[in-house]
Amino acid sequence: MKYYLIFIFIISFSFTSCREKNTPLKEVKKSVKLKIVNEKSIIERINDTLTKKIDLNSFIDSITNQKKVKVIEKLNEVWNEKNKLYEYNGNKFNFKLSIEGVEKGLNSNSVFIDGNNRFSFKNYKVLGYNDERFKSEDFGFNNQNSLENSKIIEIANKKFLYSDIRFMCNGIGCGCQLNFIYDIELKKPFFIDNYRFPFNKFYLSDFNDDKVIDLIIISRGIERTSKKLSVEQNIFRVSWFEYKNGTFIERKNNKKEKTYFEFISYTQSLNHGDAENCQYSILKENWK
Repeated sequence: MKYYLIFIFIISFSFTSCREKNTPLKEVKKSVKLKIVNEKSIIERINDTLTKKIDLNSFIDSITNQKKVKVIEKLNEVWNEKNKLYEYNGNKFNFKLSIEGVEKGLNSNSVFIDGNNRFSFKNYKVLGYNDERFKSEDFGFNNQNSLENSKIIEIANKKFLYSDIRFMCNGIGCGCQLNFIYDIELKKPFFIDNYRFPFNKFYLSDFNDDKVIDLIIISRGIERTSKKLSVEQNIFRVSWFEYKNGTFIERKNNKKEKTYFEFISYTQSLNHGDAENCQYSILKENWK
């Protein structure tokens, strides 16, 4: 009987001790959940260290003086089955575009048509800024190109056709943005391209109210990925070009220095600077 009472006491003590020391499963789940929610990702921790952070889209909006761009009219796109070409029609302006070589299985070539003037894309190159640190894009150019979202715009009393450009994409380079700029008076076409630059308005304007047409050219840093952390460093250079004598040339200030901004951001590898948690910071600048 004595040993039986001792046994009962030990069992009761052990059960009580375990009940007091162990946390209920519901509380354990709650604790783990809180820990996961409160733990910052590597990208968030890097973002916390950035200085001069900006919202890139609104920042570019401000430095390019978008209020100087006046949209005259939007053009309607029609496919002309008989003549096998695109037509872009407005109240006062009408243009056409044909894509040659596709039906014959040859390399395609787009031809923009303004009345009797024909402009073969194969005779042009994409405007860009390139050096040992930066490279401008030309992916998708003259690859079954046609126009979309075409508009007639006016800047400093000068009219341009401004349009996005479609291109063939198989998954590689689909983040590229191609644009077509056409000087209606001088009959001169220009092409610009960028890769996943998060700005959705006009790259053309009068930035500093001097009645000179200005253009931003986007180039991307060549060195990008930090393999150990699976983090991609993205650096964009925004270069200021001016339109003089029918040509876009890189603008220089009174000290003969190039005018530009450089922006930096970090994302998980292969997000390429446009992830939801991507934050941008001014890295370098010489804009005035």
